[in-house]
Amino acid sequence: MIYIIRNNREFGPYDTSRVVELVRKGNVIRQDEARDTMKDDGTIVESVGDILRRYNLPSKVENEKSLAEQFRALASDMMVGRDAFRPSVIKEDKRLLLLVGVGLIPLAAMDFTFGGVFSFYLISLYFASIWGLFFYYMFKTKQVKLSTTLKIFFAVQGIMMVFYGIGLNYLNV
Repeated sequence: MIYIIRNNREFGPYDTSRVVELVRKGNVIRQDEARDTMKDDGTIVESVGDILRRYNLPSKVENEKSLAEQFRALASDMMVGRDAFRPSVIKEDKRLLLLVGVGLIPLAAMDFTFGGVFSFYLISLYFASIWGLFFYYMFKTKQVKLSTTLKIFFAVQGIMMVFYGIGLNYLNV
Protein backbone atom coordinates (compact mmCIF):
# COMPACT_ATOMS: atom_id res chain seq x y z
CA MET A 1 0.00 0.00 0.00
CA ILE A 2 1.15 3.55 -0.74
CA TYR A 3 0.81 6.52 1.59
CA ILE A 4 0.97 9.99 0.03
CA ILE A 5 2.70 12.68 2.14
CA ARG A 6 1.80 16.32 1.54
CA ASN A 7 2.37 19.24 3.94
CA ASN A 8 3.63 16.81 6.59
CA ARG A 9 0.32 14.91 6.52
CA GLU A 10 -0.16 11.36 5.32
CA PHE A 11 -3.04 10.31 3.11
CA GLY A 12 -3.94 6.76 2.28
CA PRO A 13 -3.29 3.90 2.11
CA TYR A 14 -3.86 3.57 -1.63
CA ASP A 15 -3.20 0.69 -3.94
CA THR A 16 -1.11 1.30 -7.07
CA SER A 17 -4.11 1.56 -9.42
CA ARG A 18 -5.67 4.28 -7.24
CA VAL A 19 -2.37 6.23 -7.16
CA VAL A 20 -2.12 6.02 -10.97
CA GLU A 21 -5.67 7.37 -11.21
CA LEU A 22 -4.92 10.23 -8.77
CA VAL A 23 -1.82 11.18 -10.76
CA ARG A 24 -3.71 10.99 -14.07
CA LYS A 25 -6.39 13.37 -12.74
CA GLY A 26 -3.76 15.74 -11.31
CA ASN A 27 -4.81 15.34 -7.67
CA VAL A 28 -1.39 13.91 -6.82
CA ILE A 29 1.75 15.11 -8.54
CA ARG A 30 4.73 12.91 -9.33
CA GLN A 31 6.94 15.00 -7.04
CA ASP A 32 4.78 14.38 -3.97
CA GLU A 33 6.47 12.33 -1.27
CA ALA A 34 5.18 8.84 -0.60
CA ARG A 35 5.89 5.71 1.41
CA ASP A 36 5.54 2.28 -0.15
CA THR A 37 4.75 -0.42 2.43
CA MET A 38 4.94 -3.18 -0.21
CA LYS A 39 8.65 -2.52 -0.82
CA ASP A 40 9.91 -2.60 2.75
CA ASP A 41 8.63 -1.69 6.17
CA GLY A 42 7.38 1.66 4.76
CA THR A 43 9.97 3.88 6.39
CA ILE A 44 11.67 5.01 3.17
CA VAL A 45 10.19 8.22 1.73
CA GLU A 46 10.48 8.71 -2.02
CA SER A 47 8.53 10.46 -4.75
CA VAL A 48 5.30 9.13 -6.21
CA GLY A 49 6.96 9.14 -9.64
CA ASP A 50 9.78 6.90 -8.40
CA ILE A 51 7.31 4.42 -6.93
CA LEU A 52 5.26 4.28 -10.13
CA ARG A 53 8.42 3.84 -12.23
CA ARG A 54 9.53 0.95 -10.04
CA TYR A 55 6.25 -0.85 -10.77
CA ASN A 56 6.37 0.18 -14.48
CA LEU A 57 3.07 2.03 -14.14
CA PRO A 58 2.08 5.07 -16.21
CA SER A 59 2.37 8.45 -14.52
CA LYS A 60 1.00 10.65 -17.29
CA VAL A 61 -1.38 13.46 -16.40
CA GLU A 62 -4.48 14.02 -18.52
CA ASN A 63 -4.08 16.96 -20.90
CA GLU A 64 -0.53 17.50 -19.71
CA LYS A 65 1.20 20.29 -21.61
CA SER A 66 4.86 20.61 -22.42
CA LEU A 67 7.04 22.94 -20.38
CA ALA A 68 7.12 25.48 -23.23
CA GLU A 69 3.31 25.46 -23.46
CA GLN A 70 3.04 25.95 -19.69
CA PHE A 71 5.39 28.97 -19.80
CA ARG A 72 3.53 30.41 -22.78
CA ALA A 73 0.22 30.09 -20.93
CA LEU A 74 1.76 31.60 -17.80
CA ALA A 75 3.17 34.56 -19.72
CA SER A 76 -0.01 35.25 -21.65
CA ASP A 77 -2.39 34.84 -18.75
CA MET A 78 -0.52 36.10 -15.71
CA MET A 79 2.06 38.61 -16.90
CA VAL A 80 0.17 40.52 -19.58
CA GLY A 81 -3.19 39.37 -20.82
CA ARG A 82 -3.76 38.93 -24.52
CA ASP A 83 -6.62 41.42 -24.37
CA ALA A 84 -4.22 44.19 -23.34
CA PHE A 85 -2.94 44.57 -26.91
CA ARG A 86 -6.26 44.92 -28.70
CA PRO A 87 -6.60 48.35 -30.39
CA SER A 88 -9.88 49.09 -28.62
CA VAL A 89 -8.27 48.53 -25.21
CA ILE A 90 -5.25 50.66 -26.12
CA LYS A 91 -7.47 53.54 -27.31
CA GLU A 92 -9.41 53.50 -24.03
CA ASP A 93 -6.31 53.58 -21.80
CA LYS A 94 -5.68 57.33 -21.48
CA ARG A 95 -2.70 56.95 -19.15
CA LEU A 96 -0.95 54.62 -21.59
CA LEU A 97 -1.55 57.00 -24.50
CA LEU A 98 -0.25 59.93 -22.44
CA LEU A 99 2.82 57.94 -21.44
CA VAL A 100 3.49 56.92 -25.05
CA GLY A 101 3.05 60.52 -26.22
CA VAL A 102 5.35 61.92 -23.56
CA GLY A 103 7.93 59.24 -24.27
CA LEU A 104 7.93 59.65 -28.06
CA ILE A 105 8.03 63.46 -28.27
CA PRO A 106 11.85 63.65 -27.86
CA LEU A 107 12.25 61.00 -30.54
CA ALA A 108 10.14 63.06 -32.95
CA ALA A 109 11.95 66.28 -31.98
CA MET A 110 15.36 64.73 -32.70
CA ASP A 111 14.20 63.91 -36.23
CA PHE A 112 14.28 67.57 -37.27
CA THR A 113 17.30 67.85 -39.53
CA PHE A 114 16.89 71.45 -40.64
CA GLY A 115 18.81 72.91 -37.73
CA GLY A 116 20.74 71.53 -34.84
CA VAL A 117 19.91 74.52 -32.66
CA PHE A 118 16.19 74.24 -33.38
CA SER A 119 16.19 70.53 -32.50
CA PHE A 120 18.11 71.30 -29.33
CA TYR A 121 15.58 74.01 -28.48
CA LEU A 122 12.62 71.66 -29.02
CA ILE A 123 14.11 69.00 -26.81
CA SER A 124 14.94 71.59 -24.15
CA LEU A 125 11.38 72.90 -24.34
CA TYR A 126 10.08 69.38 -23.91
CA PHE A 127 12.12 68.69 -20.78
CA ALA A 128 11.31 72.14 -19.36
CA SER A 129 7.62 71.34 -19.85
CA ILE A 130 7.95 67.98 -18.12
CA TRP A 131 9.77 69.52 -15.17
CA GLY A 132 7.29 72.39 -15.04
CA LEU A 133 4.37 69.95 -14.85
CA PHE A 134 6.19 67.94 -12.22
CA PHE A 135 6.71 70.98 -10.00
CA TYR A 136 3.17 72.20 -10.67
CA TYR A 137 1.63 68.92 -9.46
CA MET A 138 4.09 68.22 -6.64
CA PHE A 139 4.09 71.70 -5.09
CA LYS A 140 0.62 72.89 -5.96
CA THR A 141 -0.68 75.91 -4.04
CA LYS A 142 -3.93 77.86 -4.20
CA GLN A 143 -2.18 80.91 -5.61
CA VAL A 144 -0.73 79.12 -8.65
CA LYS A 145 -3.07 78.55 -11.56
CA LEU A 146 -2.22 76.30 -14.48
CA SER A 147 -3.35 78.85 -17.09
CA THR A 148 -1.11 81.58 -15.61
CA THR A 149 1.80 79.16 -15.36
CA LEU A 150 1.44 78.12 -19.02
CA LYS A 151 1.13 81.75 -20.19
CA ILE A 152 4.32 82.74 -18.37
CA PHE A 153 6.18 79.66 -19.57
CA PHE A 154 5.36 80.22 -23.23
CA ALA A 155 5.86 83.98 -22.99
CA VAL A 156 9.39 83.42 -21.69
CA GLN A 157 9.99 80.93 -24.51
CA GLY A 158 8.72 83.46 -27.07
CA ILE A 159 10.92 86.23 -25.67
CA MET A 160 13.97 83.92 -25.80
CA MET A 161 13.22 83.09 -29.44
CA VAL A 162 13.00 86.80 -30.26
CA PHE A 163 16.32 87.45 -28.47
CA TYR A 164 17.90 84.59 -30.39
CA GLY A 165 16.40 85.79 -33.68
CA ILE A 166 17.75 89.34 -33.40
CA GLY A 167 21.18 88.16 -32.27
CA LEU A 168 20.95 88.93 -28.56
CA ASN A 169 21.46 85.34 -27.48
CA TYR A 170 24.75 86.26 -25.78
CA LEU A 171 22.53 87.82 -23.05
CA ASN A 172 21.31 84.33 -22.11
CA VAL A 173 23.12 83.35 -18.95
